[in-house]
Amino acid sequence: MKLRLRGKISILLLTTLLLVGSVFTFNTLAGLNDASGAEIITYETVTVGAGDTLWNIAAENMNNIQDVREAIYVICQTNDLSDSACYEGQELLIPSNL
Repeated sequence: MKLRLRGKISILLLTTLLLVGSVFTFNTLAGLNDASGAEIITYETVTVGAGDTLWNIAAENMNNIQDVREAIYVICQTNDLSDSACYEGQELLIPSNL
């Protein structure tokens, strides 16, 4: 049986709708469309003072993290620091969820 152009377009449209519907259904069931669980992180800028160390800055700004070393790691990652050295006048971004 040979399909006419109209029949071919109908089959193509139906196949496309089924594919798109399947993708949306899968994403919804997998939780990929749910942005309600996304955490918004805000940052506070801290200027390093004379005699300040990253250990002291991390300890003063910790709320959720129990280990100062973990807080230092997060601060280093956030500020793209290769080590824990900080300098007077340097501005550091401190995540609010620290």
